Amino acid sequence: MPFDGNGNYTLPPVYKATPGTEILTTQHNMPLEDVQSALNAVLLRNGSAPVTDNWNMGSNRIAFLANGVADSDAANMGQLKALLNNTVLTGVATVPAVTDWRTYQPVGAKDADARYASNTALSDAVSATQKWANGQFLQLANPNSQAVTGPVAFSGKTTVPAVTDFTGDDALSAKVADGRYMQLTNSNGQTVSGPVAFGGKTIVPNPPSFTGGDALNAISAEDRYVKSVPIAGSGNIRITDLWENADGRAVFGDGTSAPILANLADLPFSDTGLKEQAFTQWTTLDQYGHGIFTFPTAFRAGTVPVVTLTIDCEPAGTYYQHSRTYSFIRNNTAPSISNSGFMIAVGVTDGGGVYVSTLPVVAHIRATGYF
Repeated sequence: MPFDGNGNYTLPPVYKATPGTEILTTQHNMPLEDVQSALNAVLLRNGSAPVTDNWNMGSNRIAFLANGVADSDAANMGQLKALLNNTVLTGVATVPAVTDWRTYQPVGAKDADARYASNTALSDAVSATQKWANGQFLQLANPNSQAVTGPVAFSGKTTVPAVTDFTGDDALSAKVADGRYMQLTNSNGQTVSGPVAFGGKTIVPNPPSFTGGDALNAISAEDRYVKSVPIAGSGNIRITDLWENADGRAVFGDGTSAPILANLADLPFSDTGLKEQAFTQWTTLDQYGHGIFTFPTAFRAGTVPVVTLTIDCEPAGTYYQHSRTYSFIRNNTAPSISNSGFMIAVGVTDGGGVYVSTLPVVAHIRATGYF
């Protein structure tokens, strides 16, 4: 390297030529090549070679620097002092028109007078000390929203245009507000022409009567109406319509596919508390011809239903030309019939007498009692 980090040049450590010794190219050419490289790294005073990297002045000054002319020239201290000391404008200062109102360009009086609301008469001169800035005054011709950071006092009537978009932050006039919003202190009826969405809990008073269009609160509705929403997981469906048909029976829906509720006159018994079960049941018989039948649904505990039945008396291929008889098994006071079932005895008869039957039987049973 021709120079060290401090800019000092040193010859490379090779043998110097001495009298009476042979000069070798390996010793002679290397220092010359290093000198050539070192000279190529220096800055020429005539400026014919440009600087190739940033200069570190080491806290030293560049003295006797001429005034800069081009935008890329360096300015000397005299130029800076002349600029900083020129703070008094002796004549009319003219600035170009603003090209971007979002930057810090100077604003001319003409631009400011056309763009901002003025608190003085338009014929008044603009004070030289007044700060015209985009963030300081409301702009008359600015289509963008402008924020006012301090209080604004209006001493007279302020008129705002009609709102064209109610999704923004446009100023609202009294006329539009009176025709659009509900009034808290208005005792007259007010009409809402569009949908109303309540984001929180809404409380309404109890209706004075159920003949008008008053709002209904949850307590009044809960006490007055039949609930038609089924319990979750019950498998039931919601009642959507209930009405009375021509013969006085209640009908769900339109009556085409929904069941029609029966009246008491539709029941088969004059005693409306009686219920009937009709079913067919198969049972086996023990060695004494006894068979037990069980009701599909038990009747009310402590009650004894009325039972009538017929027996399949001739199973195929059994006791040909014989007849089968049956009777209810009796205890000390009555047949052995309870609210859950009953017992019978079955036999086979022929000319010689009655014999115990042990073959299965099928009975067609009707039982009437209280649930």
